[in-house]
Amino acid sequence: MTVGQQGPGSDGRVSSEDEGAPTERVRASSATPRTAALGEVDDRAYITAELPAVAPRRQSATEFRSAPTAPRRERREPAPTAFRVVVWSLFFVFLFTLAGLVTVELHPDWLSFLRNEEHVRQPVIPVQTTVPPVASTTMSLISSSAKTVAYGVPAPSFSVIVRTLPDNRCWTVANSPLTSKTATFSEVIPPNSSATIPLHSNGSVVLSASARSLTIVSGSKVLGTVTPPKYMVTYEFTSTSG
Repeated sequence: MTVGQQGPGSDGRVSSEDEGAPTERVRASSATPRTAALGEVDDRAYITAELPAVAPRRQSATEFRSAPTAPRRERREPAPTAFRVVVWSLFFVFLFTLAGLVTVELHPDWLSFLRNEEHVRQPVIPVQTTVPPVASTTMSLISSSAKTVAYGVPAPSFSVIVRTLPDNRCWTVANSPLTSKTATFSEVIPPNSSATIPLHSNGSVVLSASARSLTIVSGSKVLGTVTPPKYMVTYEFTSTSG
């Protein structure tokens, strides 16, 4: 740095020795500027400083890396597969449930095939009517066993007609009443023939051979027929008419 005083007529220029170097001129004055009178020497002080030009400084790679930067956001790891499967399953269940609720509200007939409907039938109450008893017109079976068959005959008095087969005769025994110890009829009926035995209100018939039929009659009315009767079996007939 060079400090000096310059009188009138000085132009304050830098010498030619320093013209080749870049310089920066600084002018400073510590006194208030004033106008010099004729014959006076200007006592103002001039300071000229030559400052070298400085190139801008570059940051090194180390300083650049060490400079504070914004925090780096780390990438998240994907969720476990099992967790994703559960989440998607719940999502689809929610969708199906929502669709079902909407369908039930808007179109309930679409889901009619899923309903278990039972039609309850009203109990039928039978109508009881009083029917007067009708007298039976045919004999009815009362009991049956290997040795005895009993019938009820709707007549106060009746007879039995024994009909034999064409090629077989039959010895027939009849008792009337049932409590009688003496046979009222005990004969051999020829083949292809018949015999009428009165039994009155009750009686029994026993056949010793195969026959065609046993017919119970009351007058001209046929009350019942046993076809074919079994031999060596006691047929009992009892009146059921009061």
